[in-house]
Amino acid sequence: MTRRVSTDLAAIRYRVKGLEAKSIVDVMADTIQVPAALIMHLRGDSIEVLGSSHTSENPYTPGHSELVWNSGLYCERVFRTGAPLLVNNALLDAEWNDNPDVKLRMISYLGLPISWPGQEPFGTICVLGQPRKRV
Repeated sequence: MTRRVSTDLAAIRYRVKGLEAKSIVDVMADTIQVPAALIMHLRGDSIEVLGSSHTSENPYTPGHSELVWNSGLYCERVFRTGAPLLVNNALLDAEWNDNPDVKLRMISYLGLPISWPGQEPFGTICVLGQPRKRV
C-alpha cells in the first residue's frame, strides 16, 4: 500500500494533551516561550516563511520572502554550513549585531537545517526572540 506524504511542513499538526490540534511551530513557540517559531523554505536565491507561529509578538508572516545570499540573515549561515546555529544575543556579537532580524527585535536565534532526502537544502526550522537573563 502506497502512502501519500505531505510536503507541506506548515500543515503538519500535532495533538497536544488531547486538546486542539496545533502546528509544530506553535508547539515550539509555546514550549520554548519565544515570540517566533518558523519553518523557512529555500527557493532559489530567496528564503520564504513557510510556517509561522501564531504568537502575538511574531513579526513574520507566511509567504513573506527575502533574498538570502549575502543578506546577513541567520538562516543564510545555516544554509552555508549545513549546521545548527545558536546566537544568544546578537547585540553583543560583532558578527550578528547588524543582522536584519535585529530591527525586528529578534536578537536570539536557534536554527537547524532541513534537507530533502538527497541532502539538498530545503530550509530551516528555527526560533527567534529576545535574550533571557540567566538566574
